[in-house]
Amino acid sequence: IFNSDGSEAASGGNGVRIFGKYLKDGGYVQKNHFTINTLSGEQAIQYLNETGTRIKASMGSLSFFSDQIPVAGPRREVLNETMMFGSIPYRVTCVSIGNPHCVIWLNDISKDLACRIGKHSETAEYFPEKVNTELLRVIDRTNIEIEIYERGVGYTLASGTSGCAAAGAAYRMGLTDSKMYVHMPGGVLEVEILEDGSVMMTGDVGYVGRFSLSYELEEELKAIK
Repeated sequence: IFNSDGSEAASGGNGVRIFGKYLKDGGYVQKNHFTINTLSGEQAIQYLNETGTRIKASMGSLSFFSDQIPVAGPRREVLNETMMFGSIPYRVTCVSIGNPHCVIWLNDISKDLACRIGKHSETAEYFPEKVNTELLRVIDRTNIEIEIYERGVGYTLASGTSGCAAAGAAYRMGLTDSKMYVHMPGGVLEVEILEDGSVMMTGDVGYVGRFSLSYELEEELKAIK
């Protein structure tokens, strides 16, 4: 999985669902259950309908420990700490789900605020490998809303790992039940935090367009290989 700036992502919730749909439509898999290997480990995929437009995926386990995220400083669980982004203090909970996330719980969130905070938090000295930032608003015990600023991408409408990380942080802080809906500008995911700390994500996949490579470009790519 590659970001728009060319950096490689260890995991991607939207990416594995989209790839799962591609594999089904291309006839590469015939079973309803299979696994995809990513840089962050194996992810189990399950088709929930015949067309593969609704997919459930295992997203790995949550960790709040600083050395596993990573976050600078002594080893600890990074829960409700104060960090400065753009000279403004925020209370944050940081979590890894194969990639690093910084979750900020606020009463009001917006795209503009996510961009203003994210441009500072992404490369802040707290995060030696940069970080994905989620602004979290709790609607009720089974619904949360987030705005996302991804490392290597910037503002994004939806992210599977961001949704899972925010859900995990909300649950750990006692703000929600273990199963919830994560509302993003780009859509809604269903996330469940299991007793062992692992996360299951369910969401839809749909087409937005198709494209084909020209014969000349295909030949150039073959030559490069």
